[in-house]
Amino acid sequence: MWRCKRSEGDMKNARMAIRLPVALLACGLLASTAVGQKVSTEEAAGYLVFPKVVVDPSGALNGVPMDTVIRITNTSRDATSVHCFYVDGTPRCTIGRGLDGDGACRTNDDCAGGGICTLSSCQAINFDLNLTANQPVGWRASEGVVTTGFCVGGTSPGFPCSANNDCAGGGLCQDQDIGRVPPLSPGIFQGELKCVQVVGSGNDPNIPVNRNDLVGNASIYRVNNAIVDVQTYNAVGVQAVLSDGSTQNDTTLVLGGGNREYAGCSAQVIVDHFFDNALLSAAREVTSEITLVPCSERLEVDDNPAVHTLQFVVFNEFEQRMSASTRFRCFREVQLSQLDRRPGQEAFSVFNVGVQGTLAGQTVIRPVLSGDGNPGSGILAIVEEFHRNPNNNAVRSAAFNIHLRGDKAQADTVAY
Repeated sequence: MWRCKRSEGDMKNARMAIRLPVALLACGLLASTAVGQKVSTEEAAGYLVFPKVVVDPSGALNGVPMDTVIRITNTSRDATSVHCFYVDGTPRCTIGRGLDGDGACRTNDDCAGGGICTLSSCQAINFDLNLTANQPVGWRASEGVVTTGFCVGGTSPGFPCSANNDCAGGGLCQDQDIGRVPPLSPGIFQGELKCVQVVGSGNDPNIPVNRNDLVGNASIYRVNNAIVDVQTYNAVGVQAVLSDGSTQNDTTLVLGGGNREYAGCSAQVIVDHFFDNALLSAAREVTSEITLVPCSERLEVDDNPAVHTLQFVVFNEFEQRMSASTRFRCFREVQLSQLDRRPGQEAFSVFNVGVQGTLAGQTVIRPVLSGDGNPGSGILAIVEEFHRNPNNNAVRSAAFNIHLRGDKAQADTVAY
């Protein structure tokens, strides 16, 4: 689950609580962008973003099969409809079958005949959900939802089922058609999920509605015969300015700015982290990965996604300051020390413990504003920590949401 703080031992090792130059934000709330409008992981909202969804049934990416369990809950006493998009951010080979037969790749070495591993476009897959009052739903991203049975009660409420014995903890399988969610297997998928609360009826059922009723979380499973490793993070909820149930005018969401329909993305993203390759003990070496997604996006068709430029200011425990920058399109998952260095050169990164000389630090990420105001430049992110035992290479991980600070003047737009 989302963590406000690390364990007491980790914090003692880090010695970062009072030395870092920017104070930690309060737990639970990511950012308050204006009175009554929030970007939060703890409160219901009208627009949800799951920054990382991964499916890798064969374990081709890192040697361990992976899947993601997604949960969305309607917190209202009234029924509601949700329009969602999987955004595929999987790099693919320009030549060759890649790791999964469909071109998925990590580096150019996964491609045949001089092919290049690149993310040239982000294709979106849309689907709809119809939720009754206070209804939770959940599914494995690899399998989707292809039945009309859902568990009620027990320990797995809201998950698909065909019979009562599919429902753990004594739950009952009841018939209910919430819609269909496409399965993301058998190939590899790396990307995000975005869901907006909509009208659900009439001539255009996918028009956004001014309500804030949705919460969600995602659990990423790494499972084989030798390991069961699960990390969970909360979806980022972006609240609508109004919550009176009125209908919006079109299918373009305006986040922030002078004509905002939803709370705005932040001016800065703040990440508290251990530096890569920090040794917390003889049996714990830490590396971190960050997943970045843009606040602005064209979800239906976007053959030429905008390039987003980010600046990083990195502080260690001595309050020494270093900087870096990077660019990405619609999705990027990367080890921290590969943000500013190529694979194999991580020891020279500003995110590496050997460069910084302290175990932990804080990074402030600032989006560089676009000149024309379209699209905006806001970002959202999650961070994953991987704790490796150098003695046997066993790895355990945890995901956590980042902190957001400030409200940038420039609006972001999500069009579909």
